[in-house]
Amino acid sequence: MKVTIQLEECEVIVEGDYIPAEYGERDAEGQQLEMDWPAEFLVSGFTLRYQVQPSMYFEVSDDDFPIGLIHSKFYDDLEARVLEKLAKGDTNDD
Repeated sequence: MKVTIQLEECEVIVEGDYIPAEYGERDAEGQQLEMDWPAEFLVSGFTLRYQVQPSMYFEVSDDDFPIGLIHSKFYDDLEARVLEKLAKGDTNDD
């Protein structure tokens, strides 16, 4: 799945796997018998897309960075932003 999100300076095309929420079993009185699992988005890659001129873009892929340069918190932030976008119903991406 690909989702485009807007950051301050550029847009990010995020690729990954979406795992929808799973709701555990409840008894007749509504008491929880099994744990609920929240939705997750696992980032497999991303592309930073900067607009240079009205119809010209400069793109940088995560593969262009040296291994270890991208902090894991950035991936966590991307995952959270994609889940927020999906929860709002912004699903116009692939």
